[in-house]
Amino acid sequence: MNYEKSYKPSLEWEWVSYSGDPIKAKDFIDKYKVGEIYVGTDSQVYGVHIVFTTVIVIHLEGNKGGICIRHTEKIRSKMELRERLTTETMRSIEACWFLSELVPRERIHEVHLDVNKDKRYNSGKYHDELVGMVSGQGFNAKSKPDAWASTCIADAKC
Repeated sequence: MNYEKSYKPSLEWEWVSYSGDPIKAKDFIDKYKVGEIYVGTDSQVYGVHIVFTTVIVIHLEGNKGGICIRHTEKIRSKMELRERLTTETMRSIEACWFLSELVPRERIHEVHLDVNKDKRYNSGKYHDELVGMVSGQGFNAKSKPDAWASTCIADAKC
């Protein structure tokens, strides 16, 4: 896996299939011309490194599943929870901006956030702020427990 030490803008992101085969995001979108698109990002802390994984999932009509590509980036950083969740959210928004150049915005169905609605959880205190970031950009936001793109698919590859 090719980990970078510093952040790259989404236009330079290297995407791979879920199984790890390199693919260009444009080629992926061109191959699957129909289906709702979901975007999500998750991160995991490993000592002094944070691994961020962003996924683009296309739900295939008439199917209970979908197909996805992912971008994984490892950075050397220490972040508090709020900064890490904000970075996850910005990475998802940036992927949506990139997708907006390739497909009609209406096809980008939801941005899935790894944040809890319930204020009893640590991430819950940032819920409204993060949802506002996404909706302020014109995209629909979903949070836990409905945010499967970030909490299941991206999480599994961090």
